[in-house]
Amino acid sequence: MAVTIRKNDIRAAKLYLLGFACRALPVLLFLPVVGMSPLVYGGTFGVTLLVQAALGAGVWAGYRWVKLLLVTAVTWQVAMQLLKLVGSSNPRGAILLELLALGLEVGAAVIILKDLFTRAPAEKTAV
Repeated sequence: MAVTIRKNDIRAAKLYLLGFACRALPVLLFLPVVGMSPLVYGGTFGVTLLVQAALGAGVWAGYRWVKLLLVTAVTWQVAMQLLKLVGSSNPRGAILLELLALGLEVGAAVIILKDLFTRAPAEKTAV
């Protein structure tokens, strides 16, 4: 049975939410949306914000299935972001914030994986 340390859950959730905040800044500051109405863009951004906040809250609460979902999402996000940043023409500030966000989210995933693969020490039995 995996051991979950409450402090690590809170630490991972804070890192993940901070990473999301760093990921949202370039969208709000640097990147104009071409060909998308502000209503659709705002709605999409709002739904993404709610999903990310729900994932962070689920990790904070210690739900195992949310942790697994978050690790899967971060793994997918790393692959997609690295492919996107290879040929990116975004401003350097946006790229740096994206990389910072990616690092924070990977840190959260590492903390979660460490907890998921930690086993409880075996109890000594009297013979």
